[in-house]
Amino acid sequence: MPAEAIAEPQIAVAPELAEKEYTAAEFCMAFASIHLAQREAAAEIMNVPVEKLNAQYIGTHYDVPENSMKVISKIGEVMGSGLCRDRVERFADRQPSGGMLHDQTMVDFLSDLSSLCFVGAASQYLLDKHRYFQRKEDKRLAKIRVVQTHEQFVKLADSEYGRQLGVDRRHLRFMANIMFGKEEAPSNLPVWFEVGVSAEIATKRGLERLAADKEVGPIVRYATVEEDIKGADVVVAKNRTRLFIDVKSSNRSASASEDRFAFHTPIEKVDFETDTYRIKELHPAGIESIGNNFSIDSEYVRELRKVLDEFEALT
Repeated sequence: MPAEAIAEPQIAVAPELAEKEYTAAEFCMAFASIHLAQREAAAEIMNVPVEKLNAQYIGTHYDVPENSMKVISKIGEVMGSGLCRDRVERFADRQPSGGMLHDQTMVDFLSDLSSLCFVGAASQYLLDKHRYFQRKEDKRLAKIRVVQTHEQFVKLADSEYGRQLGVDRRHLRFMANIMFGKEEAPSNLPVWFEVGVSAEIATKRGLERLAADKEVGPIVRYATVEEDIKGADVVVAKNRTRLFIDVKSSNRSASASEDRFAFHTPIEKVDFETDTYRIKELHPAGIESIGNNFSIDSEYVRELRKVLDEFEALT
């Protein structure tokens, strides 16, 4: 199937701050309600049993990856369609008054986020099967969909809106369970997804705080989707020099010993023309090094300080 024929999911845009101050728990419950309503509406429109319209089934049922990609794309289109949106809005209208689901802007945001999460989770299940893709571009597009969903979780937690809501790791884990269709049954995929998002947020915030202590510190930002596809989660930049950092969620690595400690692989140059470097792996001592509110322990702080010092030596 030509790559250009695979529709890209709509990217959710954080809503304006509502007059009523909702909680993160209310947001999570609203997300779960919209996600279920959207799946049921899409299943009805497509005339398929709703139990088969879940990310795990779609991502693992088809033997040929390209077939899964076609189905994932089609479901994403239906979920984003006006017909499906109308049914979701009617569902929201029937909910008790005074809740988040009576805010039209919020319903639109949650609908976009929900469809993006479905596509991302189904793509992650597909990639996790390690099946052979006939077209590299199809596999790349599946990865992009996962990255886009990951990016939305990062933005939700590490934004003005997320801070007002009070989003922390518990809320991200709850949403990841909904996204991967594992509200009750245990699964590693939502755990890995939340852990990866939380490690990235904590690392970026930690580097920002350390950079702010320097007289002329570097800029710290999240990687773009294209940079993420190439293996970068966080980018540190100063003048024309850039450092791509791939943040890992634990210290498990073939190059590491059995002891648990924070470490990073040596900085290596990847592009002489653009003065671009990378750290292939940056690990906290373990995911317990990252607090529920994305804080980091003293050992990881020391490791991040080493990273910045080594980067400063390059500029």
